[in-house]
Amino acid sequence: MEDLEASLDFDTFVSEFQHTFYNLAYSYVQNEADAEDLCQEIFLKLYMKQTQFRHQCQLSTWSYRIAVNTCLDFLRKQKRRPQRAELDAARALSPPSQEPESRLVREDTASHVRRLVTQLPAKYRDVIILYHFLQLSYEEIAKALELPLRTVETRLYRGRNKLKEQMIREMGGDDLAVQQVQNLNP
Repeated sequence: MEDLEASLDFDTFVSEFQHTFYNLAYSYVQNEADAEDLCQEIFLKLYMKQTQFRHQCQLSTWSYRIAVNTCLDFLRKQKRRPQRAELDAARALSPPSQEPESRLVREDTASHVRRLVTQLPAKYRDVIILYHFLQLSYEEIAKALELPLRTVETRLYRGRNKLKEQMIREMGGDDLAVQQVQNLNP
């Protein structure tokens, strides 16, 4: 991705990243209305700060950093009170199924996994969201969070283990729950 001013006008940039930043915000707040508000706030900040972009990294890396910080600021203001995940978020994690009952069980489990991810300590939650939900590479996460690559790998590993422990503890080793967490491992 090139310089915002040179190759993309801001409307094009918004069109290109609106879905990505909405998904990022939603993965933090688990609420459509708050995610939409956060997405608007992210783009407002990016617009206001575009002159501060120094070309020392990719525009996407700089943008993700602002987006993640905006989400974290929102959570701090909300005192990190997790909210119930909506059904459409669960659908994003679970594959479609022919059997409605099976699909509902998968959606409920996926929703539970998402809720547990939001309860992880921020250092683990951030890398899990960026890797698994936004599908960024380790290198992209390291740049976006301004962390060494090895730290990203370690936090992802430890975050997955914490998530697995929580699932086993809360769901009593339910096979579907354990399978959902194991699906987070590459």
